[in-house]
Amino acid sequence: MVVTLDEIKLHCRVELDQDAEDTTLILMESAARRHTENVLQLPLDSSAGDNVRLAMLLLIGEWYRNRESASYDRLTNIPDGYEALLFPEKHFLTY
Repeated sequence: MVVTLDEIKLHCRVELDQDAEDTTLILMESAARRHTENVLQLPLDSSAGDNVRLAMLLLIGEWYRNRESASYDRLTNIPDGYEALLFPEKHFLTY
């Protein structure tokens, strides 16, 4: 995992001792990691930098809050900060 379950819970304001959402949050972390790997065209692991980790938290938080979206437009909405956080990683560290 790039972002730990506890970090995700804190970001999504889920109590750490509540485990009802754990499976969903872990799946969201995996999906956010794969999405971010595709954007950066780099494999990610637990040593990913703060920008990558924060971008993933923004994406996971968006998906967590809007997991029942009813329209395609809403499903494709990526938080503004996501791209801004990944810009330096994508354009400078990959060369």
